[in-house]
Formats: sequence, structure tokens, C-alpha cells
Amino acid sequence: MPIAVKGNISTVNLPTTCSSNILRDWVSPYDASVVKLLKDAGAIIIGKSNMDEFGMGAYGPTYNPVSFLNNSTNTDSLKNETSNRDLDTPTDDMFVPGGSSGGSAAAVAANFCLSALGSDTGGSVRLPASYCGVYGFKPSYGRFSRYGLVSYASSLDTIGILGNNLENTKTLYDLISSFDPNDATSVDFSSQSCSQERKDLEGITIGIPQEYYVDGLSQEMLECWSNGIKKLENSKAKIVKVSLPNTVNALSSYYCIASAEASSNLARFDGIRFGKRSEQPDLTEKHPLYSHTRTEGFGPEVQKRIMLGTFVLEASSYESYFGKATMIRNMIKEEFRTCFQKADILLTPATIGGAPTVSGIKINSNLEGGVSEYANDVFTVPASLAGLPALVVPFGAKKTTFNNRELQLPLGLQLISEFGNDELCFDVARFFNKTIL
Repeated sequence: MPIAVKGNISTVNLPTTCSSNILRDWVSPYDASVVKLLKDAGAIIIGKSNMDEFGMGAYGPTYNPVSFLNNSTNTDSLKNETSNRDLDTPTDDMFVPGGSSGGSAAAVAANFCLSALGSDTGGSVRLPASYCGVYGFKPSYGRFSRYGLVSYASSLDTIGILGNNLENTKTLYDLISSFDPNDATSVDFSSQSCSQERKDLEGITIGIPQEYYVDGLSQEMLECWSNGIKKLENSKAKIVKVSLPNTVNALSSYYCIASAEASSNLARFDGIRFGKRSEQPDLTEKHPLYSHTRTEGFGPEVQKRIMLGTFVLEASSYESYFGKATMIRNMIKEEFRTCFQKADILLTPATIGGAPTVSGIKINSNLEGGVSEYANDVFTVPASLAGLPALVVPFGAKKTTFNNRELQLPLGLQLISEFGNDELCFDVARFFNKTIL
């Protein structure tokens, strides 16, 4: 099976750059545990995929394959289309694949590989899966080894899977779902129940979080969600309403915690031990080597989050920001526990709508102070804060016109199950592909 690997997952024979100048051309001396497991099973690593810098900022360009294909998965057509464009300069009319695992999602959607590894901190696998029309899975925290994954936010990061169909996604899940003594956050789930072959979903209760009906949810995604609910209901599942009141606070909590952990994790990139080292001659106490190196090596989004993380960790602001963010995170975990007393699994949208264009992101960022691009994470961040397994299933589409062609922009739905019960996501997802009379 040909596999692409995200640029922040260590490989011995390919660069692990995190799409950052500070690690340009750096090659890891060892394979990540998940890569080793795949190689041992006979998988072929065909290359490293593009990503947002360290999982948090634009590197580019990666384009959504829907920009090139007219509702087709013909790889030759994609190559012919891309050869006629200047791919070093993004064009504003092209669709984005989402981030930060957009390169992995695009590679799968374009049929360059059957599956790919990504990483998911707050939705970095699931959002690109929805935009590109592929399957995207984030496991329970600790299910997949993080040994060899370059850390962004250690308490949130997980290895994730992108696949062109459910079975390929499940195959990778089975191959890399293994306890790893090299990873201090790895959890032994060997006693958990396995996947079941079901004729229908009788006895399964599907929860619909009412707080996920957010302002800005597109009509197409609302219809997709409604159709998904009907599909599972026709499969004899019971549908119930559930409540997650702190969903409204999830984004604030997430970006505070993630930025704080990123500030700490990225402190190791100082030009002393490995990676880029500044060649600036004026290295004094005022302008030390690591200051020049980090200024030259990190992009603007990474620098912004390091600054934010450093601020929230200061003694004067720790309790007001990081302390409160942690309290909200614990409240969100407790709300999920309450939901799973009423429902076996939750069904939500994966994104607000279909993939935006480059120009759409630029306009919204200028109008709303640069924060609108974070709003799509509202559906994916809560599961990350709680460490829960979540699977995005391509289920709908939004009709649009692009370069005088009619296109179908993919839309995805998200299944969220209880901690450790990852298999249930796959069990329920199978019924989206079945015709229920």
C-alpha cells in the first residue's frame, strides 16, 4: 500500500522539515514508531506531504484537487492541469485543502496514494478530510504512538489517518494501533472491545449536540447533517438531542492551551543543537545567536503563537488565561461524559461549509482581524480537548462554479465516540455507505 507521511513525522530516508526554514533539509536519525509499523507490514512510503509550518501556520502552496478536476479522480488529468499552472504562486480563485494536514488530504484525494498519515491537534486531519472529500480519523489520545512526531501541543497532538475509503482507513488504524513503551503518553487499549459486524444500528443511540447549530453554518452543511441523521435513523439507530454548553468556549480554551504548549515545545529550536543556525555576524548579548536563528527560521504565524503562548504562561497572566483555559477544558470533558451516558456516539458537521478559495480566506481575514480562519475549528476542537476519537466521513457536496465548470465541493460529517471506543466510529460510518430500504 503506497502511503504519504506528513512532514512533521520522522523518517530516516526523507527530510522531516515541518515545512519550516528552521528545519530545512533536516533528516531524522530514526523512524517514527507509526512509520516503522507500516514499513514492517510492507507499506511503501512514497514521500512526505506538505503542511502548515509546525502545524500552525501557512507554508504553501497546497491546492485542493477539486481545483483541477471536474468531479473526476483521474490522476493524469490532475497532472496535466497542474503542469499548466505556476504552482509556486497561489492563485486567488483556487480552493484550499485546509490545514495543517492539507498535503496528506490532497495527496489522497488526487489518488497519488491510497492513504496518508497526518497529525491532528485541533482538527488538522478532520477539516482537510471534509474539504477534500476523503476519510479522516483522529484516535483517542494515546491510541497511536507519538514517538517521532514533532510536538506542537503535546497534550493535544495525535497521529491521524486520511484514506480514500473507509476500509483503507481502517486497515491503517489496525496496523498502527499499538502500545509503545517509547511514548510516555501511549495507552494500552488491548482490553477494549473490537469492531463488530452489524446488520443495522438497532441498539445504538446517536447524540446530536444542539450547540453545534452555530451561526454561520451553511445551508448545504445543515442539509448534509440532516440527511446524515435520517440515514442513521433509517438504519434503526435511535436519535437523541444532547447538550455541550461549553462548546462556545472551546476555541478560546484550545488556542490558549495550544499556544502555551507550542511556546514551550518550540523553545528547543535555537540554532545550537540541530536545524538552521543564523549566519548574522553581530552576535552580542543584545542579539544572541538563538534570537537571530528563531527570527529567520520561524514564519509569522508560528512567531505569533509563540508570543501568545509566552504571554499566557507569564506569572502575571497564568491564572487569568492558562488556568481558566484548563478549567474550561475539564468542563468540556465532563460534558462529554454526561453526553455518553445518553448516547453511544455523536454526529456533528465537520466544517461550517465547503472549502474556501484563497481569496475568500484573505477577504475574511482582513475584515475580521485575521481570526475568521480559526472559526472552522469550532466542530473539531472540542473532541481534541477531551482526547476523544473522531472520524470524518465524506457525505455531501456543495454545487459551485469554478473556471466556467460546475464543481461539487465535498462536505463531511463527524462521528465522535467515547474515549477508547474508537472502533464504534468505523462501525457506524459503514452505514453511510449502505442503502437502507
